[in-house]
Amino acid sequence: MPARPPALVAALLALGLLAGCAPARDGEIAVPPEMARGVLEGKPAPLQRHYMVALAQGARNQVLNDMRLGLASLSLGEDGQAGELFDDALGRIEAVYAESESATRARSLFVKEAAKDFKGEPYERVMAYYYRGLLYLRAGDFDNAHASFKGGMLQDTFAEDERFRADFALMAYLGGWAARCRGNAVLADEDFKEFKSLRPEIALPAARDDVLLLVETGGAPVK
Repeated sequence: MPARPPALVAALLALGLLAGCAPARDGEIAVPPEMARGVLEGKPAPLQRHYMVALAQGARNQVLNDMRLGLASLSLGEDGQAGELFDDALGRIEAVYAESESATRARSLFVKEAAKDFKGEPYERVMAYYYRGLLYLRAGDFDNAHASFKGGMLQDTFAEDERFRADFALMAYLGGWAARCRGNAVLADEDFKEFKSLRPEIALPAARDDVLLLVETGGAPVK
């Protein structure tokens, strides 16, 4: 048998996949060792356990695990991998929450929470677009960055409480920034106007500003 990387062996052992499969938790499947090895090969060691959870939970929690893995990959500087994971999450989200007739039909078929695939609360879906947009910004792809931020604002329109619909001001600000970086002053002005309608107390970037620093503080909502 060919030698396996120590981190890969550790990840497999941690989930009982080399010495008899451990019983799967409710809603999870027992992952065959061959599948686990194929998926984990070449993945960063700190993320391998996350990938094993994603395999065990399957399609039902794919969006959730894509987002978790995407954020973890981003924190490790694995931008390419993070982008692929967020793209997969967004593709699955848009299959249900896009402005299309097929998506409307899909939403009408929703069943109770315990039986449907995870697609996230509105703010969770917004954050998937947020991080994908930041990756585009860092890569200098300002058109796709702008589209991602606008897509995030669209997801916020699905908030159940009307008071909080389409009020995620940061997405409008970032959309304006991306448009300005692209050289589209008209589009930038539209986005910044939307931002000011939501947060009039915050100043817009000056014409000479060319660096944007984002600092995340606090904790995420928990339920």
